[in-house]
Amino acid sequence: MDEILENSWKNRTKPFDNESLCLNDLVRISDLRQSILAIFEILQIRYGNEELFVNDDWHEHDGFITPSRKTSWQLIEETLKSDKSLYESRHGDFCVYNLLFTRNRDFVLRIYVSDEDDDTEYPGIWGEFTVTSAPELLKEIFDSLPKAVLEKIEYKNSHEMFSKSYAG
Repeated sequence: MDEILENSWKNRTKPFDNESLCLNDLVRISDLRQSILAIFEILQIRYGNEELFVNDDWHEHDGFITPSRKTSWQLIEETLKSDKSLYESRHGDFCVYNLLFTRNRDFVLRIYVSDEDDDTEYPGIWGEFTVTSAPELLKEIFDSLPKAVLEKIEYKNSHEMFSKSYAG
């Protein structure tokens, strides 16, 4: 997270004043990519005219605050073209997420991709995502997700979820 997002989380302001849609377990990278493609399509339709930012989110690793930087919707589309490109976009440190948001912070999309064969229980490449936003957007996203991930989806209070997962 950056300073502004961290303050928003701690003060329970947008988007951390709502819910998060998250996975309760890791999914294979192919299912992760299909899910993120569905999410990204909705976000791009709603927010595609706004500037997009990315952050190396250390919230669950050690809580380190990092500056966010501009990215583009097109660059994220390229990242989602294949499982390999998604894998190569990962941060590489354990529990460091790629976090996407627009300036108005109507949503936060966090993506984590593990290293290949990082865990014996999860051979191959696995990952997870979290979307934090208003309930209407989360419902639209939920309805668009592939069946393969629906049994692993949970809704959680955003502030509580981020507070419990904080490693700082």
